[in-house]
Amino acid sequence: MPDEIDEPHIGIREYHALEDSHAHDYHQILLPLRGTLGMETGGREGLAGGNAGVVIPRSATHRFWCEDKSQFLVIDLPAESLEIPKKSQSGFFSLSPALQHLTRFAELAVRENRYEDIRPLIIPLVTQVLKSDGFARDHQMVAQLSAACALIDRHFAEPLSYEVIADKSGLSVSRLISLFKRWMNCTPADYLSAVRLKEARQLLQASGHSIAEISHRCGFSEQSALTRAFKRQFGITPAAFRKTMETR
Repeated sequence: MPDEIDEPHIGIREYHALEDSHAHDYHQILLPLRGTLGMETGGREGLAGGNAGVVIPRSATHRFWCEDKSQFLVIDLPAESLEIPKKSQSGFFSLSPALQHLTRFAELAVRENRYEDIRPLIIPLVTQVLKSDGFARDHQMVAQLSAACALIDRHFAEPLSYEVIADKSGLSVSRLISLFKRWMNCTPADYLSAVRLKEARQLLQASGHSIAEISHRCGFSEQSALTRAFKRQFGITPAAFRKTMETR
C-alpha cells in the first residue's frame, strides 16, 4: 500500500517469514484469518492471530514479525475518515462473535472478488472493532499470552507441563488454558505440539540428524511419539517425508 490513501480499502494479505518495521499515514486494522503475527506498536508488544486482532493508528511506527505464513483481513482507512478512540490505541483486541462472523463473510467476499459486497462491510467491521470491550484489559491478556508463547518457543525441547508453563509465565493453570482458548483457539498442548512439529519438519529437511535424534531435539519422549504426531499432523511419517525431500 502507498503511504497515503484516499478511500478505504479491504483485502487479504499474506505475511511470510519476515521481520519489518514501518509507519503509514492511514489507520490500519488487522483481523486474523490464518496463523499469527508478532506485533509491537505504541511501545506494546503482542501476538495477533487466533482470536486477537490489532488496530494501528496513523503514523504509528509498528514492528512486525512471523516465522511462518500467516493471513489477515486488512482494512486500510484514510486518516480523516475516523478518529481512533484513545482506548483503542492500545492496539490489541479480541474478536466478538459478531466480528468473527463479519470477518468470515468479508473473507469470502474478497476471495470471490464480490466487490459489490465488500465495500458495505467496511463500516460494520470497523464499528465492531471499536466497540470491542476493554482494549487495555485485552492488551494485558495478550501480553500474558505472548509471554507463555515465547516460553514455549524457547524451551519446546524440554519437558513442559501446564504447571511449568503457567508458573514461569506468572499465570495460574486455569488462566493459561483460558488465554489460549480465547486468543489462539487451541490448548497450550496444541501450541507446543505445533512448535515441536515445525522444528522437526525443518530438521528433517535441512539436517542429517537421525529421526531418533530429531525426536530428542524437539522434545518428544521417543521416536514413536514423533512419528505418531507427525503423521497425524501432516499425513505422512517422518521417514517418508524425508525421502520425498531427498527426491526433489
